[in-house]
Amino acid sequence: THVYDGQADFADRFETPSQTLPVIIGEFGPASGYMTEADCTALMDSADTLQIPYLAWTFHQRCPPNLLVENSGGGCGVDMDLAPTSWGQLLMNRLAP
Repeated sequence: THVYDGQADFADRFETPSQTLPVIIGEFGPASGYMTEADCTALMDSADTLQIPYLAWTFHQRCPPNLLVENSGGGCGVDMDLAPTSWGQLLMNRLAP
């Protein structure tokens, strides 16, 4: 599932379905007007508790919700300094061993 919704929608989006179906959260992240970084933290907490795997979107500097800071000067990103956005850092911290 792709979850770009606030915490109030988590039961419908992945928590309840995970009781009877295999679920993977394939995309989520802070999206203007939909999901905040606080919602992302709550999603990861819930997914961890329910043992639901999750990924995030995307390791790109211009494809929101961005995990990387735009350091390409408008280019394609080759040889770009790879620095995480605050969202990218939040996810990195969660996935670190």
